[in-house]
Amino acid sequence: NNLNMIVAVNKVDVIGDGGKMLWHIPEELAHFKRTTMHGTLIIGRKTYDTMKHLLPLEGRDVVVLTGSVSELEHVAVLNDASDVLKMIEGNPDTTYWLAGGAAMYEIFFPFCSTAVISIVDNHMKGDTSLSNFSSTYADEKFMVESITTFNLFTTYVLRMI
Repeated sequence: NNLNMIVAVNKVDVIGDGGKMLWHIPEELAHFKRTTMHGTLIIGRKTYDTMKHLLPLEGRDVVVLTGSVSELEHVAVLNDASDVLKMIEGNPDTTYWLAGGAAMYEIFFPFCSTAVISIVDNHMKGDTSLSNFSSTYADEKFMVESITTFNLFTTYVLRMI
């Protein structure tokens, strides 16, 4: 399977607040770029809105899943989750990265073969979280391939068994 996910989440499963990330860690952003380089990011409309000023991304294509529009600047748009899955199946040589937001992780997590999860070392509260995420990725369906400790976060690479 060529669908992977990448996420930065804190110790209480929060990924954002008010449409923004709660932390700015240059080392984690560099990790995101390095990991997803030469792949295609799959994001939802809210995530697109928070990052559209950064587009186009160097070395990466972006696909936005949204039911509200058929065109957005610098990205491909798909209007249905089944279209995303068909795109992934139809392009086995492309590496896809599920990159947010919460609804996207909820929909596509079961289809991911690899999960790259950065656990940020804080307990900040926010309005967007991945409910029960810590227990989900600790599930027996995944095997920890590697753990890398950075200054303010730890990254886990998990493979679907």
